[in-house]
Amino acid sequence: MRLLKTVSILFPLTAVILATMSCGSGAGTQLRVVNALSNIQNNNPLDVYVNNSLINSTPLSYSSVFPTQPNSGPATYTGVPGGSVSIDVYNSPQSTSPPQNPIFTNPVTENLTNGDQYTLVLAGSYNDVSNLPTAYLFTDVNIAPAAGNIVLHIINASVHTPQGGFSIYIYQSSGGLPATPQITGLLIGKLATFSPAWVASTSYAVTIAYPSGAQFYTYYLPSPSNQQITTLVIQDLQSAENVEDQPIVMTDLN
Repeated sequence: MRLLKTVSILFPLTAVILATMSCGSGAGTQLRVVNALSNIQNNNPLDVYVNNSLINSTPLSYSSVFPTQPNSGPATYTGVPGGSVSIDVYNSPQSTSPPQNPIFTNPVTENLTNGDQYTLVLAGSYNDVSNLPTAYLFTDVNIAPAAGNIVLHIINASVHTPQGGFSIYIYQSSGGLPATPQITGLLIGKLATFSPAWVASTSYAVTIAYPSGAQFYTYYLPSPSNQQITTLVIQDLQSAENVEDQPIVMTDLN
């Protein structure tokens, strides 16, 4: 069965979920799509349909986002209908209308609030009965953090999530790895938010680790701006063999 989950985990020091700057096409409901669905046959890019209408003007390759997100922000979206909608995903390009052979067994049905902005993360692994292709939907709220803070959103889209979830360390890179993680138990399909104090001209590090503390990798965020909001998506290698050593990065507000 194909699943769509609307999920979020809020951690101390934050009161926003996937905060982004209002930007994109249209004045109604808006959506951006992240492709973290691994092991697609022949590494085909994907097409996403909402109410049987194609929403991505360019094929969505693995580890990419539609619309393309500017390196320095703000977040961008494409306009989609509000209300109850069906969402289908197909290999690209499609030669028939309507398209054939959807990636998911049944269309996703979701209620989108008019005027809101959403991020849809395509995750799971193609033809993997243990980790079926799955779509996770997050509501984006356009609220900047208080002055003197930055915000980091971490979304887990990895089918190689260790038992007990990832531990996430977020710290000034010059200070070294802290003794305890800021985020624990981050499971696939979940979002966690942390808001450290901002220090000018300082690089921040995000270390993804096992619950035991053994590290997968560290991503460096060089000198973020005051009140910057960044979203990181933990992904797998395109082959689905292991965790990719770099996340998908979106600068939502700078």
